[in-house]
Amino acid sequence: MDEREALFALYAGPLRTDGKTDFRQLARLSSGLSPASIANGINAAAMMAAKEDAAAVTQAHFQRALEQHLMGGPASGAHWAMSASDRQRIAVHEAGHALVAKLLKVGVVEKVSILKRGRALGVTLVTSDEDAMLQSEPELTARMTMLLGGRSAEALVLQTASTGAANDLERVSNLAYRMVTEFGFSKDIGPLLVNNCSKCHGATRQKNDLRLDSAEAVQKGGKNGPVFVAGKPEESPIFVRTTKPPGDADRMPAQGTLLTKKQTDMIKAWIAGGAKFD
Repeated sequence: MDEREALFALYAGPLRTDGKTDFRQLARLSSGLSPASIANGINAAAMMAAKEDAAAVTQAHFQRALEQHLMGGPASGAHWAMSASDRQRIAVHEAGHALVAKLLKVGVVEKVSILKRGRALGVTLVTSDEDAMLQSEPELTARMTMLLGGRSAEALVLQTASTGAANDLERVSNLAYRMVTEFGFSKDIGPLLVNNCSKCHGATRQKNDLRLDSAEAVQKGGKNGPVFVAGKPEESPIFVRTTKPPGDADRMPAQGTLLTKKQTDMIKAWIAGGAKFD
């Protein structure tokens, strides 16, 4: 963050500005941008000011240049092509995102807009005060809640939800899946990696491999954790195991390996015969 703030001050130095530029805010808006991209943003802001015949480059010019880089420019005429009811719904939706982000301290709410940008009918721009490399479970939960805030606001204020939350639901679903399968945040499954182990262990995908899904858990009890048994063939085979059945330790596949159909049938037979996995 400090480095980007210094870069903005350096690149904006040769420009005539109004002396009120908030370089810290610009640094928040430019998270993840390279120095070259920041320089391009400064140049774009200067061009905007020149086209407007402005006396100086202002904070508004810098912000617009960065927002266009991050979100794309507003679609020409799209705002007025919307009906009044659509504009109201989008405003309620984006306000829901902003309020939840503020209340749960997800980040700094920089801007709320109901102008169409790309595929988005509205935008709530939330930035962070620091460049965090890691996120805790409560932070991820708060972000998911913020993403669902728009749909909840629609339901609360307008009594119905709409299709406008489709992208929010997709992002929440993906994040929730990763929290369970990659980050170990599920109390039922525990701290296990149940995502594509064919990638993390370098295993080769076999034609008859089965995917082991947490929804197919046979047992959740046991002091050593759960055992998962395959459901239907899928494109990403997974095997997660934390225990071995008594007397069959040598035949039990190692943790994290792919499970073939023969091995899956073997485990199912053990369970059908009353084998205990704790």
